[in-house]
Amino acid sequence: MSTLSTGFEEPASTQEVSVYPNPAKEKVMVKSESPIESISLYNIQGVLLKQFNVNDFETTIHIDNYPASVYVLKIKSGTRRYFTQNCQIIKILQAVAKS
Repeated sequence: MSTLSTGFEEPASTQEVSVYPNPAKEKVMVKSESPIESISLYNIQGVLLKQFNVNDFETTIHIDNYPASVYVLKIKSGTRRYFTQNCQIIKILQAVAKS
């Protein structure tokens, strides 16, 4: 069995943070029992795409401008850091009817 290393340290527990829906099309909700300081969005290669300053218990991240892929969210909450599961973004192409 092989494991993909993201370079992130795994936390002792991620039960305080929830990310939904997953997979997502347009937006992702992030909620935490502790105030979220910031969220970083990385592509699967580990490249930082966007940094969000939150300072709240929940936030919405709009992902409709990103292509369909797998992304990783790095969530910093208080003095502890939580790293969520991969957040898969799915885009659906619209079918065009021909007459």
